[in-house]
Amino acid sequence: MGCLGSKPLDNTMENLKFIEEATVKKSPGGEPAFRTILLLGAGESGKSTIAKQIKILYHGGFTAAEAARYKETIHQNVISSIKTLLEAAAIAGSERELHSETLRDHVLAVRASNDRDELTRELGESIKILWGSGPVRRAWEASSKLQVIESAAYFFDDIDRLSSEVYYPTNNDILRSRTKTTGINPFQRAVFVPLTVTVKMHLSCFVSLRLPQHASSSGISELFFEADGKKYKLIDVGGQRSERRKWLNTYAVDEGISAIIYCISMSSFDQLLAEDIRVNRMEEEVELFRQTSNSTWFKDAPTLLLLNKADLFREKIKRIDLKEKLPHYTGDNNFDEASKFLIDKLTSLKRNEMKALVTCAMDSEDVVRVVKDATRLSQANKMMKSSGSQPSRLA
Repeated sequence: MGCLGSKPLDNTMENLKFIEEATVKKSPGGEPAFRTILLLGAGESGKSTIAKQIKILYHGGFTAAEAARYKETIHQNVISSIKTLLEAAAIAGSERELHSETLRDHVLAVRASNDRDELTRELGESIKILWGSGPVRRAWEASSKLQVIESAAYFFDDIDRLSSEVYYPTNNDILRSRTKTTGINPFQRAVFVPLTVTVKMHLSCFVSLRLPQHASSSGISELFFEADGKKYKLIDVGGQRSERRKWLNTYAVDEGISAIIYCISMSSFDQLLAEDIRVNRMEEEVELFRQTSNSTWFKDAPTLLLLNKADLFREKIKRIDLKEKLPHYTGDNNFDEASKFLIDKLTSLKRNEMKALVTCAMDSEDVVRVVKDATRLSQANKMMKSSGSQPSRLA
C-alpha cells in the first residue's frame, strides 16, 4: 500500500529538528511527546513480523539497502533450514538413502556450504532436488520437533526465484524471513519522515527510515507512528530466554508505557522450545505471559493480547489431535472452539485491563486492526490515569 505526501529524504536537518523537538518537548500538562507501546512475546511468536508489517503499511515498504540485507537473511534461512532437515533425516535413519547415487552429490554440496554463503543457482538446484526427496520430506513432516523456521517450505517451493542472480525480496519474502530480535537497538539520530497512508482508515505516521538493522542480528528498534493525532513509539524487544531480562530495562527507560502488545503463537502447541527441547513452547509462552502480565512492572499497563499465527494453527489442527497436545482441552478440532478455549485460558491469567485478538501477522488487515486497538487501549489508559480510575478488564 502506498503512502501519500511524504517529504523528500534529503531534508535531513529539518527531520533532525523534528526529532529533537518531538523527543524532548512535552505538552503544557507535562505529557510526553510520544506514548510508548511495548511489543512483547516469546521467541517465534511472530511479534517482529507485526513490526515489519507496520513498516510496510506505514512507509510503503523497504528501501533497496534494507531489501539487500533481507536477501542475505533469507539465503541464510534457506541454507540453515535445509541443513537442519538433512541432519534430522540422518538421525532418523535415512543416511543410506541420502548417500544414494541420486542424492549424494547434492547432500555433500549442502553440507559443505556455510549458513552465510550466497545461495547460488547451483546450490539452489541441490536444495530443490533434496526438498523433493523422501528423507527431507519425512523430516519436514516432523519439523515441530526441530528448530527450523515455519516458512522454510515457502522458501523451498520457490527456490528457483530465490537463487536467481537477479533475486530481489518481495514484502512477502521479508515478512517470512526470520532473524532473532536480540536486545534493544535504539537508532542514533535516525531520520523520521511524516507520512500519510490509507488503509481502510487514515493514519499519519512517523516511521524510522533505518528500520531494521537486522543483518547484524541487533534487533528491530523503535518505530514511531501517529494515529488519530497522537504520536506513538513501538518497541520490539527480544523474546528468547536470554533476552527477557531486558524487558524490565525497557520499562525502566520508558516508564511512560501506555500499552503492551503481547504475542503468543497459537501454532506452538506441538513445538519444543529452542533453548530447552524438553519444554513445550506453548506452555512456556503461557507461563511467561502469566508472570509478565501480573508483575509489578507491567500489571497496570493495558494489554492487547494477540493469539498469533492463526493461519498455521488452522492448518495444523486438520492433522493433529488437539486433545493430545493441548492440556485440559476436551473439545473437537474446531478452530473457533479451540480459539475460544485459548482466549478464555489466557485472559483469566491477567488481573487487569486486557483485550484479546486472534491474528495472523501476515495479514495486513489484521495488523491495521492491531494498531487501531492498541492505540485505543493507550488512549483509554491515559483517560483512566487522568481520572484516577483503577484499571479494568476490557470485554
